[in-house]
Amino acid sequence: MSSFKREKIDGGLEAVQKRIRKPGTVDIGIIDAGKHPSGDITIAHIGFVHEFGGVIKHPGGTPYKIMANGQARFVPLGTKGIAGTTQPHDITIPERSFLRATMVEQKKEIISFQKSVLPKIISGDMTTEKALGLLGELVSGMIKQKIVKGPFQELAASTKRAKAPKTKPLIDTGQLKNSITYSVNE
Repeated sequence: MSSFKREKIDGGLEAVQKRIRKPGTVDIGIIDAGKHPSGDITIAHIGFVHEFGGVIKHPGGTPYKIMANGQARFVPLGTKGIAGTTQPHDITIPERSFLRATMVEQKKEIISFQKSVLPKIISGDMTTEKALGLLGELVSGMIKQKIVKGPFQELAASTKRAKAPKTKPLIDTGQLKNSITYSVNE
């Protein structure tokens, strides 16, 4: 019959259990980004509309001019020579998921990262808080990259004309991308 020798390693089983039983959480996304430069809406609301799609009830009243090519172009209030103003209408924003899509597309890499830090947490070489912070950095970076690279449904032609022909979906002021962050909670 063999005998086993019990050794206390790195604080023993109790210390390991204490390290892995205090998992904490990490929130990743638009935590507190404030208002859009227009001042009418928060960045979180803009992110929500793009993530899930939605319908905006536009009150109308946007001035426009008819250009030489026959197309209407939105112009700033007070512009001379306007052709008219828009009537109240719905604007449909298509789903351009940047949060959920990133999690689905990067699932293997995220799981691989989690598997790589778990032994370090168990051994005491890394705290749970540190691992969650690294996870937050990794995933928030992936989300920002998704915002920049897409792919997403193209902007409507009228939006491109109003902003700039090369404007990319989810990239206007850069505030949405720059608002992606994380917060570790113990």
